[in-house]
Amino acid sequence: MPEFAAEVNNLRTPPQAIDVEQAVLCAMMLDKEAIAQALEMIDETYFYKDAHRTIFTAIVELFDRHEAADLYTITELLPRYPTPSPHQRILNIILILSKKKRSTEN
Repeated sequence: MPEFAAEVNNLRTPPQAIDVEQAVLCAMMLDKEAIAQALEMIDETYFYKDAHRTIFTAIVELFDRHEAADLYTITELLPRYPTPSPHQRILNIILILSKKKRSTEN
């Protein structure tokens, strides 16, 4: 019976909140201090979507290099990261995030 329970647990979808993931990424794109605060609490494993993990990793790399994390710099880093999500899909997500970012700036 425990074997069956272990198999069922493997089938469960982990908790996810895509809108929260996007909000965190937008905040990180808006403010370097938000990146530092996020890094104190989370890492890429906290993201459900592969594309969001890739974007998070790119933002952190830029932060570590003391560079701005924006639409252009993140996009330039994408080819470095192997990802199950096609890069075009990640680019679309970055565009959506940058639009959300602009709406929060106004």
